[in-house]
Amino acid sequence: GKTWCAPIGTRTEIDYEPHQVAPLWQPPNNRSLEDWLVNNGQTQEEWQKVQDMMGQIQHLDCLSRDGCLDDGPMSISNTEPTISDLMDDDIILNMEQAMFLLEQMQSRQKRKVHNFDRFPTKKWSSNKPIKYKFNGQHSVYQMTKIRGALSHWQEQTCLSFEEVHRNQIVPGSHIIFVKRTGCSSYYGQQVRVTPQPISLGANCI
Repeated sequence: GKTWCAPIGTRTEIDYEPHQVAPLWQPPNNRSLEDWLVNNGQTQEEWQKVQDMMGQIQHLDCLSRDGCLDDGPMSISNTEPTISDLMDDDIILNMEQAMFLLEQMQSRQKRKVHNFDRFPTKKWSSNKPIKYKFNGQHSVYQMTKIRGALSHWQEQTCLSFEEVHRNQIVPGSHIIFVKRTGCSSYYGQQVRVTPQPISLGANCI
């Protein structure tokens, strides 16, 4: 059933006519879109550190399950190690979260479920709409489907959403939908990554 809470505005959307589609959104600070997407909005140095920690996390995880070669997790063929940049194949971690999980694995603690008591700043506020935009890679049909999903979440939770134009400068945390291979997003609100990407490939919509 619906989680009852005080209504907070309504979801709004921007209409993009097929013949009036604006240029693709461009990251701030003169970063290329390709560089921004590859590093999930983090700096190249930050994302490299996250990748390094993810490799250690997955190696320790497979060792704990006795399913590991000397140099990494076993693939299906049991001959080549496979390292994923994502937690559980669809969650992007920042440095703080990756470090927390790595410390758990190194101290041989059971991996805990992430919660907002540990990371209170990652909890989106229900007192104002979450602003979001599209970077311009999705079709009109795909954007309509995504808006429909946001409407469903708004009806079932205390969160609300407000669409802004892709070129509008938005201060503070907000979301940008991008189209890469696969589906992935950060865990909770990100303060250092603004806007924070949610990747929805063709097979995710």
